[in-house]
Amino acid sequence: MRKHFSILAITLMALVVVFGSCKKDKPTPSDNKEYTLTYQVNNQAKFVSDPMSGEYVTINISPCFKFDLTYVDANGNTIEESNVTLPWEKTLTVKRPFTAKLTGNAVYNESELPDTVYYGTPYSISITGNGTILSDKDENIARTTKERFLEHIAGSNRLKFEGKVSLN
Repeated sequence: MRKHFSILAITLMALVVVFGSCKKDKPTPSDNKEYTLTYQVNNQAKFVSDPMSGEYVTINISPCFKFDLTYVDANGNTIEESNVTLPWEKTLTVKRPFTAKLTGNAVYNESELPDTVYYGTPYSISITGNGTILSDKDENIARTTKERFLEHIAGSNRLKFEGKVSLN
């Protein structure tokens, strides 16, 4: 009996040594460097009007639109802002790891729509610092008639947007 107990004890000690000596991943030190995060939703976008000359034309979103926006703040909390007029901007200081996220939805009053409607989602998210530049950008502005807007676009996903940038 004593012999069996000794064999069992030796086996258990060998297992402890084997598992105890396995290489463990060293935790990577956290990046204490600060980065600047900027969320923007603009009321205008620039487009090349003449490719030959490189001249730009600026298109403005119709002023009847307001936006419901949701973004992630520096502490990782989700913040909601409603009925926002454009341009809108938030600048925050963040540290790695961080995932910036911005979602939005254009809202409007039908009676305020002009005969020609300019709508879109000209947003940008950028994180800069320590030589790092990460960004997500959309300068989508379209033009249509009020009737077409109400028939085909209102209630569609064309008035919603979402962007995300991860700093790992």
